[in-house]
Amino acid sequence: MDTHHPTATPTSTPVRPARRRRRPLRIIGLSLVGLVGLGALTLGGTATYDAIATAAERDDIRPYGELVPVTGGRVNVAVTGSGATTVVLLPGFGTASP
Repeated sequence: MDTHHPTATPTSTPVRPARRRRRPLRIIGLSLVGLVGLGALTLGGTATYDAIATAAERDDIRPYGELVPVTGGRVNVAVTGSGATTVVLLPGFGTASP
């Protein structure tokens, strides 16, 4: 058999091991990018909802007690009862930032 003939087939085919080694790294990388993207989307949605809910609830809050000046603003305070034990309640009107 003539090995220099153009129709002769090689006895072994080249193998690409480098491509096989990179595939798991690519899958892991794409998964991490997807998780980070999902986290950013969730955080953005939560921040948007919080801004809308805070604006909507602002009109529903009724002042109570008396306004007491504190560093950086004023706080509504209602003092009731008497005795040696003091209990401080911090209402938040159902939001994370009272």
